[in-house]
Amino acid sequence: MSRILTRNTPDSLEQNIKYLVELRAKAPAEVIPIVDLRLATDHAVLSKLYESANKQTDAASHREIAQSMFRGLGWTDVSPSVVNEVADKQLQSRLAKWHEQAR
Repeated sequence: MSRILTRNTPDSLEQNIKYLVELRAKAPAEVIPIVDLRLATDHAVLSKLYESANKQTDAASHREIAQSMFRGLGWTDVSPSVVNEVADKQLQSRLAKWHEQAR
């Protein structure tokens, strides 16, 4: 599971997404929604990072993937603002964990 803790860079998130896709393919059915939530969240964060880097096409692509995955998990509001909020919260959480580990 430690492999799932990633840096907040596009490259590390892309690698983590590939890993999670492989994990999902082998996961039992009851675990797939958990993996899907993590995948959707990583796509949301990646969208936010690409948006910050002014890579709008990449940002839109990952936002759409996140929205589709959240919708598949039963979310009713998958608007861009909600996806951005998820990304912001995830980035804050990862930053807090990073600070905790640095102690």
